[in-house]
Amino acid sequence: MGKLLFTACVDWAQAMHATSVELNVWEFNTNAIDFYKHLGLENMSRKMSMTI
Repeated sequence: MGKLLFTACVDWAQAMHATSVELNVWEFNTNAIDFYKHLGLENMSRKMSMTI
């Protein structure tokens, strides 16, 4: 199901003449990270924070 949804998003983005697709995923969500890497996504940046 996830791959089908992601593929539909990419298809729509291409139809809108987008040149990239970006998403956010929590660092602890290793299953999602592995899933997205399997689909060809690569790390682009890292957002960091600290609870005070």
